[in-house]
Amino acid sequence: MLADVHLLELEAPERFRFHSLLQAYGRELAESQDPPRDRAAALDRLYDWYRQGADAAGRLLEPGARPAGRRRCRGCVRRSSGASRTRWPGARRTWRTCCR
Repeated sequence: MLADVHLLELEAPERFRFHSLLQAYGRELAESQDPPRDRAAALDRLYDWYRQGADAAGRLLEPGARPAGRRRCRGCVRRSSGASRTRWPGARRTWRTCCR
């Protein structure tokens, strides 16, 4: 198990996180080997996965309700977030919402 070899740290009961040195190594490796466009696309996929999970949970809690954060639009709308600049420098500063 990864926790036994100290690659994961116990943060709370049944909740783990990667050791900080492993996080730093992964970040350096990604920055040196993956182009910024690929890293941004990976973040987009991660955020879409989070959104889909939240939408699925919302449908279970309130069947038939429109997913939170969505509005009627034509296709996808890109929005910028000034808050992300201070929290995650270099992170993708846009996200997409779509009513489809």
